[in-house]
Formats: sequence, C-alpha cells, structure tokens
Amino acid sequence: MSLRYFLPLFLFGYLLTAFIWRSFVVWKRTGVNPVTFKGTDSAHDYIGRMFTLLFSVIVIVVLLYSFWPHIYRLLIPIEWLEQYWIKWIGVTLLTLSLGWTMVAQVQMGQSWRIGIDERHRTVLVTEGFHLLPLQRTVGSVTSPGFPLHICRVPRAECQTRAISQNRAS
Repeated sequence: MSLRYFLPLFLFGYLLTAFIWRSFVVWKRTGVNPVTFKGTDSAHDYIGRMFTLLFSVIVIVVLLYSFWPHIYRLLIPIEWLEQYWIKWIGVTLLTLSLGWTMVAQVQMGQSWRIGIDERHRTVLVTEGFHLLPLQRTVGSVTSPGFPLHICRVPRAECQTRAISQNRAS
C-alpha cells in the first residue's frame, strides 16, 4: 500500500482507537467524561490546547502529503527522510506505537483519562505496561521519545508515583 493512502487511514484509525473508542468505553462504563480539559487559563488546559494544535498540524500535513503533494512540497520536506527504507521504518514504528497505545489504554481500565481529572479520583494503575514510567501513553504517542521514558531515573519515578498516590488519596 502506498504511503499516500496508508497515512490518512492510519491517522483515522489512530484517532478512532486511541481517543474516540477509549473515551466512549470509559464514559459508557463509568458515566464520567474522560476528557478533562475545560478551556480555562490553567496550565493543564493550556497543555491540552497545545496538544490539540499540534495534532491539528499533523492532520493538515498528512492530508497535504496524501491529497495535495504539490502543496506539501512547498513545506520543504527533509529529503533524506523521503527514502523508501526510512519511510517503512516509520510505518513500522507507527504501527507498533498504535499497538502499544491500545494495550496501555486497555490496561488503564476505568482509570484512563485525557488530562488530569481532579473531580473523579481513580486508582493508580501500576501493573502491566504501567510498571514502566508514568505517562506511558504519551511515550507511545511520541514513539521516538519512548526509549527516554524507559531510561528515566528510578528516583524521579518514585517521586512521581508518590505525588500521584498522594493526589489519589
């Protein structure tokens, strides 16, 4: 399959499985909206807006690449990344990151949220993929950063877990 067709299909599948499907499952089981951004001036909501902006740029670039390549060329793509074998390494990493994200989200169960939910406390999940550092879904979403998450200093991990557990109680 050509990358021009794969990328928009993958992006649609990723949005469907990583955000829409999981949000629906958690909402259906708990009655709680797992999307916790409210549009205030807090740092939490600012990060949510920046994530939305970044994801929108990704969607635009994928659409330009797939359907309007002549406009995509105006964005001055990095030529050495256009090599066949590098593209398929990217496809492999995308596919692995989607699988990783789905497993991590399922293992979160009813504790899965987008953002920090201050009103509806949940248990801190520490099993499965979650034996690794906190924010593993973000590590999956940003797969090039994943090795950095594995190599974090254990002391910082313990401090993060302690803070999260204090917030949960």
